[in-house]
Amino acid sequence: MIKSIIVFGIILFGVLNIYVRMSKIDPQNFHLITEFKENADTTEGVFRSIASGDMATLVARVQATPRTTRLAGQVEDGKMTFVTRSLIWGFPDITTIWQDKDKIKIHARQRFGLYDFGVNAKRVDAWLASL
Repeated sequence: MIKSIIVFGIILFGVLNIYVRMSKIDPQNFHLITEFKENADTTEGVFRSIASGDMATLVARVQATPRTTRLAGQVEDGKMTFVTRSLIWGFPDITTIWQDKDKIKIHARQRFGLYDFGVNAKRVDAWLASL
């Protein structure tokens, strides 16, 4: 009985891991601008706004982050979206960066779950501190 439970647990873990890693992230659902007025940390992610700098420099820092890939957009478009995956499970966090007049705005959020445990705030704040 215990052996069956362990085998079931391993299989379930594998299936969930495959689902998280292989689920499609459609740019039409995530390459969006979310308007906000002030910096905020929420249960689903973070909103940051900085005085306009060089968006290309920020994008280079984002792209240098391990397990981060571009989902959509180009610097020239003034809007880009990236996916950063967690090390073990591969949970995707989605970050959209855009130029809004004289500011650069960032919205980082998780794809799965109800709470991101502060990982998006930590990542985004590290990017901004490195500028």
